[in-house]
Amino acid sequence: MESLIGAVNAKADAIYLAGNRFGARAFAQNFDLDHLSKAIEYAHLRDVLVYVTVNTLIYDREIADFIAFTDALVSMGVDALIVQDLGMMNLMLKRYPKTEIHLSTQMNIDHIDQIRFFETLGVKRIVLAREVNIEQIKQWRSFTHMDFEVFIHGALCVSRSGQCLFSFFNGGRSANRGACAQPCRLPYRWNDETKEDYALSMKELMTLENISELMDSGIASFKIEGRMRRPQYVVQTVLSYRKAINHHGKQPKIDLKDDIKRLKTIFNRDFTKGFILDAEQDHKISHTFSNHQGIPLGQVVDVKGRRMVIKLTESLRVQDGYRILDEQSSGDLVSRILKNGTKVDVAYPGDIIELDLKTPTQLGSYVIKTKDSSLENELSQYLKPARIPVIGKLHVEVGHLASLMLKREDQSVTVFSKEDVRLAVDHPLTEDILKKQIDRLGETPYQLHELEIVTDGKSFIPVRELNDLRREAINQLTEQRLKKEVAIVDFQFNPISILPEPAIQCLVSNSNQFDMITSLLEKHQESVKYPCQVFQKYDARYPYKDASYPIGSLSKSHAFSSDSSWNVTNHQTVHFLHEHGFNQVMMSLETTVLEAMNTSIAYQNAYRSTPQLAYMIYGRPKVMTIESHILPHETSKDWLIGKDKNAYPVLQIGQKTFVYHHQIQSAIESADTLLQNGFAVCLDFTFETQEEIKRVMNRFFLLLQKNKEDVSC
Repeated sequence: MESLIGAVNAKADAIYLAGNRFGARAFAQNFDLDHLSKAIEYAHLRDVLVYVTVNTLIYDREIADFIAFTDALVSMGVDALIVQDLGMMNLMLKRYPKTEIHLSTQMNIDHIDQIRFFETLGVKRIVLAREVNIEQIKQWRSFTHMDFEVFIHGALCVSRSGQCLFSFFNGGRSANRGACAQPCRLPYRWNDETKEDYALSMKELMTLENISELMDSGIASFKIEGRMRRPQYVVQTVLSYRKAINHHGKQPKIDLKDDIKRLKTIFNRDFTKGFILDAEQDHKISHTFSNHQGIPLGQVVDVKGRRMVIKLTESLRVQDGYRILDEQSSGDLVSRILKNGTKVDVAYPGDIIELDLKTPTQLGSYVIKTKDSSLENELSQYLKPARIPVIGKLHVEVGHLASLMLKREDQSVTVFSKEDVRLAVDHPLTEDILKKQIDRLGETPYQLHELEIVTDGKSFIPVRELNDLRREAINQLTEQRLKKEVAIVDFQFNPISILPEPAIQCLVSNSNQFDMITSLLEKHQESVKYPCQVFQKYDARYPYKDASYPIGSLSKSHAFSSDSSWNVTNHQTVHFLHEHGFNQVMMSLETTVLEAMNTSIAYQNAYRSTPQLAYMIYGRPKVMTIESHILPHETSKDWLIGKDKNAYPVLQIGQKTFVYHHQIQSAIESADTLLQNGFAVCLDFTFETQEEIKRVMNRFFLLLQKNKEDVSC
């Protein structure tokens, strides 16, 4: 709640946050429903919008809970729901006609045909893929009325959002389920090198100096990534960007050097302008670190036992934080500063000081400041709930109903007493007494800024009635501000006629693999009762379309299959893709065989027909799709070696880089069960030699034959 209060006080226009379920930051301090309700009320009373992220993939077993959760959010008056899952998007567009549905950056949208398609469905805003640049946005603006939202500051993913499976296959924590373990922030080394490199660790996005350019491009909303950061970080970023936005179009040009220094001090992994402003790739990857870099503080000029001597280039106070850039990379909070042998609370650039050492360091080591206690204290002032100023007018005259008008900005309410004001017998109510009673707003979000009192000096009204007037006026003022039209509509989708055709599909990467698979299929064609197909990737006739394909442009005259990048984990998404042109739908690589089977059953129960599903039973998962060249030298393939000694193949194709898992994933033993239940089973070959393919396929045919014989028995 502190971060929300800080963002509101720093003048954010909207807050995006998550509940304790279905949000893409599962390890952030998210809100339960009770706190969500309070957060929405707090923001709405201060004219700030609230967008709730429900942008994880949803499994069939979770759909009922998901709908109950989003129903509750809509009933609370949330301004928009941000979604990744296609099936849930489709459901919410129909179920919540009065609530805006926004598409998460996890949907990886970067094509005008995709944008126009979702616009026809009723989507109001798209958080564009981080790989989109400003020139594309300018071009698209002429072809759509869709609101565009972009990230302008904060952490960046090296892989395309929604397409990163690295964390899932290295420990089961899915980025598409809000549980990313951030393996991209770990050091790796290239196969032929010994030096470690943070080859996947992106710098922090920072576009403060280019806000005017971004504002002129037709972007509707700027987004700051702050969910896993401290409240002070949220406050400073909002303050700095609000300052730049408010100065748009004004002269002279605003000086933002101090703001940039503050942003660096609060948190940075070094800054980049990112894809949005077309930064070169070398300017986007950190390479040498993945943690907070602060600002330069000075250099070690001497070491005296358990103390180091530093010549400062930046001011330093007790309770500031520092880190030494040596092999140990140790740091601490400053407990005391010695200057000329005397304790001081603060030291300045040019001073030579002594600090206590936790671990030994080397002469000449550079030191950075990682925390500025003075800045932290300043920003913490924004974390206190802000009262809303109101002005009032109170009429208390004998023989008339007492009335109280309260007004804030363009909104006002007037309430009346139930009985006429009486003539005072002994002590008429003075203006001071009347003001004291109306000013008792301590438990409310309001603060009485000004009160005009009209009284005849001889009136009496019980204090209880004055309190009732005040409470009623406050309640009406609040209810009026929070009033929002909502609607929840039950909706059933129409069945789609699909004739499932179980099949064996082999996906190959080159002609040698194609030839080997073809010859093996011909050899076993009499013993295999299912159709066998071989598809060559990168061929124009390749039927599998990835999630970057404009879904609205699928030709009805061809058979298409969605590939695993569409992140299909439930029957609602299957229905949506069937409805919009995909004859076959591949399940996400993050689903088990049992979960895939449950999706098929859920579809059959909902639509009284069987879907055409595909399941990957063999392959080396593509765990990252990177929209740039990251290889250290002129080559198309290399390996990243992790601290666990595992080798991850890295393949360069054009301007895209693909990182693959170090292990083959196999569910070949389940092939026959899947085939019998109408699935197409897929075997995806990437770097396999012909001999390796032969071993895999022979085992596959052997298992099929064994299952066939077991059934015959």
